[in-house]
Amino acid sequence: MEQRELRLDGGQVLTLTLRHHARARRIKLSLDHRSRSARVTLPPGVPLALGWRFAEENRAWLSDKLARLNQQQAKIEPGAIIPFQGGQLELLHEPFSRRVWLEESRLHVGGDPQFFARRVADFFTGYTRQDLSPRVLAKAKQLGKSVKRISIRDQKTRWGSCSARGSLSFSWRIGLTPELVRDYLAAHEVAHLAEMNHGPKFWATCDRICTQGKAQRLEAEAWLKASGGAIMALALEAESL
Repeated sequence: MEQRELRLDGGQVLTLTLRHHARARRIKLSLDHRSRSARVTLPPGVPLALGWRFAEENRAWLSDKLARLNQQQAKIEPGAIIPFQGGQLELLHEPFSRRVWLEESRLHVGGDPQFFARRVADFFTGYTRQDLSPRVLAKAKQLGKSVKRISIRDQKTRWGSCSARGSLSFSWRIGLTPELVRDYLAAHEVAHLAEMNHGPKFWATCDRICTQGKAQRLEAEAWLKASGGAIMALALEAESL
């Protein structure tokens, strides 16, 4: 293992750790959100110099991730305040409890503090499933379609997806969005059961099963464009390239 300092284009200096890992199959660059340091992991026998060159070639990627991280005010940690359904939610650690419960604008999280972020995500996984499942099934019924499976996952790049076989998958972060947005995102993926594209027929179908029609869809899309990024940026682990 070796540590060096990597200067980014903006002048910021990162601590970069280069190390070999027995199970690595390719060179991998990652950014740790907590320590704001970078790491290059290499397969056995690959010279550290190649890892250093890989990091230098991807300084723009690191700069972009750091810029996003610096702009991000909310983190999943005790005492943090994160976006929640158009308002804010305070995350509180309860060291003498094993439970997780929502109380007005506070989420109380028991258990070991090292699993705090994961327990928050697990809570909202269940919360989002309970909220979305009846919406999805009702909207699918409107279209005369059936849903094979509804999955709630830690999707970091998109709010939801629909497979050709009728399985729908959603990000647990949807539970943090307002009511009209949750309803729209359910309608969006259900509409793909009828139209596996984003053509005019798809949008007409989506508008038809949105509770408040096209006006709701446009309002929800505007909200996601303006405020969705802060929610989607909430990360549970280091990002990697």
